[in-house]
Amino acid sequence: MSRTMQVTQRGVEQGRRSGRARRTAVRCGAVAAVLVAGVALVACEEPPPTASAGPSSPTPVRTGTPGPAAGTTPTQEPSGADADEPTPAPGPADLPAPAPGPAPAESAPTAPPEAVAPPAAVAPPVDAVPTLPLKDPLVERWDGVTPMVSTAPRSGTSLEDGDFIAQLHGVDLAARTVDVDIYILHTNEYADAWLEEHDPEQYAAIGFALNGYVRQNDVTRIRTLPLADDVRVTRFCFRPYGTSVDDPLTMEELPLDRWASLPAWGGLGSERCGAAEPGRGEDYWLDVRGGEVVQLVGQYYP
Repeated sequence: MSRTMQVTQRGVEQGRRSGRARRTAVRCGAVAAVLVAGVALVACEEPPPTASAGPSSPTPVRTGTPGPAAGTTPTQEPSGADADEPTPAPGPADLPAPAPGPAPAESAPTAPPEAVAPPAAVAPPVDAVPTLPLKDPLVERWDGVTPMVSTAPRSGTSLEDGDFIAQLHGVDLAARTVDVDIYILHTNEYADAWLEEHDPEQYAAIGFALNGYVRQNDVTRIRTLPLADDVRVTRFCFRPYGTSVDDPLTMEELPLDRWASLPAWGGLGSERCGAAEPGRGEDYWLDVRGGEVVQLVGQYYP
């Protein structure tokens, strides 16, 4: 398709009548100049379409007189009223609509983040729990002159950690248990104060606690307590006569099985250290740790 712009209408008509029309085409790119009887006609030809990856866009129309082609004689360009008027460039309305592209992909809904539970509190290791230190089982707990008040247990069949004094009622070696009745021991001035408050008649009669101690046992309650695997057992005894010591009373340790087989009170001389037929006695300190009796320490009363 070509579009011819008439430069001079009169020159065209004269060229047709005289038959002297002479055409010389000069091609330069997409523009051809036609000379008819000395009158220049300018025609713009569209170049053949070329393949492209995207949608085609309109080729801009070039106006005016093209430059001379190689090997041709330059032609005089018209001037004044015969000059071509420039063709306006295509505006936005003349451009083709862009081809629709692919629709944007819809993003999948994002799940809300899962709630993170706070870390659970960590309990301290068992080894970090402090325990009561154990006293030497070969040393007397009450020496007859030191004022003291023993620990009172809480209610219940088991015992918390502590050092308690009790009356021994039985030993089961096979079950490794002891049956005891715990009481509270008051000694020396503590015994006097307790006696004055709870038995004023006796206190008024003698004015002190007999032998320097009072065993308080308001309720008889037998508890069966387990023995630890490495339980230690000691009993009080008297050194042989003639021993050059100020205090003949001391403590000796016995194996559990032998101690369990002894009667409460033995024969003559059973309280001597190293006696052939000793007695185990009735009053013992119970050192309880972790719910088990770890030490049984005998107590002597005058």
